[in-house]
Amino acid sequence: MDINPNYSTAGYPTGYPGQWHFYTLVITGLPGPTQGRFAFRYFVEDGGNAGSHSQAIGIDSVVYRSILDLGMQEENENNMLSVYPNPSQNIFNFRCENAIEEIGIKNTLGQNILVSSKDKIDLSQFAEGVYFCCVRTRKGIFNTKIVKQ
Repeated sequence: MDINPNYSTAGYPTGYPGQWHFYTLVITGLPGPTQGRFAFRYFVEDGGNAGSHSQAIGIDSVVYRSILDLGMQEENENNMLSVYPNPSQNIFNFRCENAIEEIGIKNTLGQNILVSSKDKIDLSQFAEGVYFCCVRTRKGIFNTKIVKQ
């Protein structure tokens, strides 16, 4: 993420923000749960003691959330996501206008029970009940409930 890609001296949102702003960056394309690190790089051309563009950078807090921790952040607006059959005894098929990258499923206690990159989920090994699904696509995150009979 580049906060001020054109090195504008104007204020936010065109240039570098002079006040605190909240930024969100979604990392996609990973094959599944992945260990790793991330870093912050502060770089300004002609910056530093003699430069005219450098002032300061501050980071108040950083939060990393897995797809399973996102909760009911965004609803399934415009019915872009469908699940069938629902309810089902075992197999649930997920369809979305955009390609599904990952599906996370939680039980009613909020416990993560399954993460999959497939659009067909088999819950035969789990108890009957309601489950919460968080589906990540390139265009956003959608949430829905499924019922296993």
